[in-house]
Amino acid sequence: MKRKGYLYEQIASMEVLREAHHRAKRGKSHYKEVIEIEKDPEYHLSYLKDLLDLGLFDTSEYRISFRLEGGKMRMIHALPYFPDRIVHHAIMIVLGDTWQKSLIRDTFQSLPGRGTSDARKRVKRAVFGDKPTYYLQIDVQKFYPSIPHWVLKKIVLKFVKCKRTINLLFNIIESVAGLPIGNFISQILGNLVLSPVDWFAKQTLKLKHYFRYCDDIVVLHDDKNWLYRVKRNLEHRINDIGLKLKPSWLLQSVNDNGLDFCGYVFFHDKIKLRQTILDRFNNAVDLGLIPSIISYWGWIKPLNNLGVWQRAKEVLKRENVKNALTC
Repeated sequence: MKRKGYLYEQIASMEVLREAHHRAKRGKSHYKEVIEIEKDPEYHLSYLKDLLDLGLFDTSEYRISFRLEGGKMRMIHALPYFPDRIVHHAIMIVLGDTWQKSLIRDTFQSLPGRGTSDARKRVKRAVFGDKPTYYLQIDVQKFYPSIPHWVLKKIVLKFVKCKRTINLLFNIIESVAGLPIGNFISQILGNLVLSPVDWFAKQTLKLKHYFRYCDDIVVLHDDKNWLYRVKRNLEHRINDIGLKLKPSWLLQSVNDNGLDFCGYVFFHDKIKLRQTILDRFNNAVDLGLIPSIISYWGWIKPLNNLGVWQRAKEVLKRENVKNALTC
């Protein structure tokens, strides 16, 4: 792949910084930091441009919090809106498309048009179409915190030859151990870390049904012994980049056990909502939590499950909530 130069001038341009500010503030207009910047955005963005031009930008101190997600306690690293989040968005404006185009088609999460809905459709097509007998499911142990800096720097050097851009990205990478959950740029870098594993799976192992959502990898096939060999090969490749698999990997029957992936459980002729998601939805209905109920619409609608949605419809109707009652 040809490395790109003259990127820093684009990242530090007023045009890109204005667009970065516009993207970074979406859904955050009520933040005190954003309100302050909005009083005179040109002044603040010009100041940021000067910082970048003079090579004085340095990653700010993180605010650390903890959040329970899917039964796991995660450490969240948050950077200030100004200047860090704007800089991260500027980097993505310039490099995001190049990075995404380097990924295989069946890599999902935090990519435009490739969220859980896209993953569900792609996996459904494979499971319903070829009806593979077994699935192999593996994921990486403590993925984000365990990513070595040398791996992240190798990714940067693969795509970028502009020295100032390399220094900027290295500054962000070296700001904390591993890859921080919470950084906007971490989402694409996490995908790029496992991209060599993806390409090995597709080009060397010739896997037809291979899917990855973040660090959750699924392979479908009819031969159980063959999947054992695939697991060993993938594990070697993952170890090569300084990471380890969780010991709780699975090799099971699709129809007997169901493939639990991206919030859904797949069988040869049906899809169910993951039980934990269904339980949280029912709890929101019981408590009458309108915003939470509506947020589950995207999960339930593709299943066309009138039974699941019926009680929610009654609650929404009682509260006179419009445009959310049809399934």
